[in-house]
Amino acid sequence: MDEPTVDAAAARDAARLLVEAKRFADAQALLRDAANQARSAQDWSGLYVLLEALGALLRNQEQRVEAVSVFLDALWACRQAQGSADQLGRLEATLAFTLVNLGAADQAAEHAAAGLALAESMTRLDERVRALNAVALTNTRLGHFQSARRLYAQIVREAKGAAGQAQWERGGALINLGVCFNDEALTLDAADPRRAQLLRRSIRCAKAALRTSLRPGHALAASLNCADSLLLLGSADEASDLLAALEPELQASRDTELRGFATGLRARVSLQRGEHDAAARLFAAAIELFESVASYDEVPGLLEDLSKAEEARSDLCCALKAERRASAMRRARARALSQTRMRVVEARYELELARRTAEAERTLEARIDQQRAQLTAQADAMSLAAHTDPLTGLGNRRMLEGISNLLKAPSETPFCVALIDVDHFKRVNDNFSHMVGDQVLRQIADIVRENCRPTDVAARYGGEEFALVLSGMVRDVGARVCERLRDRIEQFDWATIRTGLAVTVSIGLTADVCPADLKEALARADSCLYAAKNGGRNQVRLDG
Repeated sequence: MDEPTVDAAAARDAARLLVEAKRFADAQALLRDAANQARSAQDWSGLYVLLEALGALLRNQEQRVEAVSVFLDALWACRQAQGSADQLGRLEATLAFTLVNLGAADQAAEHAAAGLALAESMTRLDERVRALNAVALTNTRLGHFQSARRLYAQIVREAKGAAGQAQWERGGALINLGVCFNDEALTLDAADPRRAQLLRRSIRCAKAALRTSLRPGHALAASLNCADSLLLLGSADEASDLLAALEPELQASRDTELRGFATGLRARVSLQRGEHDAAARLFAAAIELFESVASYDEVPGLLEDLSKAEEARSDLCCALKAERRASAMRRARARALSQTRMRVVEARYELELARRTAEAERTLEARIDQQRAQLTAQADAMSLAAHTDPLTGLGNRRMLEGISNLLKAPSETPFCVALIDVDHFKRVNDNFSHMVGDQVLRQIADIVRENCRPTDVAARYGGEEFALVLSGMVRDVGARVCERLRDRIEQFDWATIRTGLAVTVSIGLTADVCPADLKEALARADSCLYAAKNGGRNQVRLDG
């Protein structure tokens, strides 16, 4: 892919500064305007860079449906720009993860498969493991646990010993692998021995992640995942001790969702211990934390746990309210997911329609260009035919008339004009046939071409006469050229055309300097030709 234009790169960097200043709407507007300009200029590499930045901004602002539409457009632009496997794979993986978070599982699976295929060709390790992580997360959300585990294991293996981004992705993969084990364990019955095995593997993954280089906040996430696994194993005391040790870090954390998750874990510890009042209070606090940042994925489950705690407290009214609210939220979420899937499909349809329209327009433009080129070629061919003698392939009198203006230019360039006439050509036609006569004329035309420069003009003047315009040539040099030409024609083995055939020519030559009149020069050359014929033929005569 070509480098993005300076304007596209500058717009992307300016938008980044606006985001740092929390001016998200201004950043979006800037990226949209720059993308429209890049699209108009057909700067596909610049368009791809701008759309990828806009899509990431929209996704981070929870405008995920619009982000999907922008990412799809970015993917198209990247393909138009012949982007690398790293760029295409990153986009496919990003699309897959964004779609699965929207509940569009079928579209997510499609892009995950494409991202996985491209990941095999990626050259940059950090881009490769990031794409694999996104695909693995998508597979986890889709319930494809074995596939997700294989990908996480591949990331951990490939990024071992790496630094920077790749090492962070390795730590993230270990955390995500633990989450994958937990999610798979929850699909099994509590009495199934595989459930405990999966949870213990999740704990080992969390501990392994804590021994690697992690992004800020990821260590806390790994520890909380470990506490979650301990709770699912029934080890409430161990989970409580771990949460107590994490309390100072949780108090200092600005990640409200992590604090909400930790509060929910403490509530579940209290519920397992039979501390129902504390459990109800903590579940309510966790719900409030999640709702304060408009994060609702965990809320229905917390409401159901709150209902259990309230029921255990014999507060059936509050239990019923929590259960009804959880049910309403699940129904609302199902409706929202259905609408989201519809909007995603609509976005893909509109984008595909726009692409097809653009492709049809490009095809039409290409067809018009092709037809224009054909018409131009036909016009050129007709013009060439109009200025070409069909028998010999030399120019004709019309072509000579066309160059007359060149000789009128005040350039003081010397030139010579010669007229060539085949001696006794009527005898050739009478004695050997007109067909042989045509062959003679074609052969003389070939000899003339072979003995002229590219800048010279040769034409069939009429019947058995030929005209030569020798540009930039003085009289003496022109005389030598004409004499050589006369000799070559005489010495040619005419018997190859017909036994007993012999051909000579007479040539009249005049010299002049621009500006000059071609008609006058041809008239003088004709007088010299007449003198050559009267002087016995097969000779060159000069004027003056």
